[in-house]
Amino acid sequence: MTPAGRDRGDPRVAIYLLPAVVGGGWGDLEEVLAVGRQLVARGHRVRYYRSAGHPPPRGLPGPWRWPRVDRPKRPGPPGTPALTVTPSWGLSAAPEADGPWSREVREIEAIHGAPRTLHVSLEEFARTLTSRAAEAERLREGGVPRRSIRADRSFERQSRFFHREFARYRGFDRPRVLHLFPTFRPDRAFAREFGSAVMTGPIPADPSRPRRSRPATRERRWLWYASPSSAERIAPRVVAGLADARPPVRLRVVSPRPWGASEGFELFVGPLSGPRWRS
Repeated sequence: MTPAGRDRGDPRVAIYLLPAVVGGGWGDLEEVLAVGRQLVARGHRVRYYRSAGHPPPRGLPGPWRWPRVDRPKRPGPPGTPALTVTPSWGLSAAPEADGPWSREVREIEAIHGAPRTLHVSLEEFARTLTSRAAEAERLREGGVPRRSIRADRSFERQSRFFHREFARYRGFDRPRVLHLFPTFRPDRAFAREFGSAVMTGPIPADPSRPRRSRPATRERRWLWYASPSSAERIAPRVVAGLADARPPVRLRVVSPRPWGASEGFELFVGPLSGPRWRS
């Protein structure tokens, strides 16, 4: 065991952080930086490399808590092993995908050698649905009542289509891509269907902050990250549902826009400061 929980690693391995926004939220970007903070805390050096003249991806730079990074002008040294950390590699960084990091990955593989480069792909958090479950969820989100969803020929055809395209766009056929799915609990059916997916626990946000035991309390606090426009409409029902909860629940809502009413809960509008969010 090395001092302060550090591991020895291999100083010859060049580690590149390639943060980006894949969907509409910022979680994809923050997870890459969280992994970087974990690596730095364990004694590794990490890099942020962007091709000359290539503007930063959407959302960068921003109010993010970066780990300590080197910013080289080019990848290298040639032929040494390399590792990249990206969100949804098949969408954001695959050389042929035209993603925000595709150009840099082509350069990294050209210098270090594609057979000597391992890509760690952080996939969407807790999105461990089988193809059939994903198709049912797609229909439900489109307005079809759950009780009306039937496993007919159309449903099965769309499920097979989802399976094929999900595996293709995630790059499950790439032997040098490690696909990590952070989640709260493993899903055996998802693991059976997608053997390339590796489920892990949530990525800790801050390795430098020790865990502190909290005094026993009979009140629970729930934080609702209410970004969809429908959140304000269903909020009264959520409050009503929590009214009889025991122990009682204090509901805190974070929304990107003001609401007309905020009875029964605390409303925070806009992004919270780092200390306030962590508290």
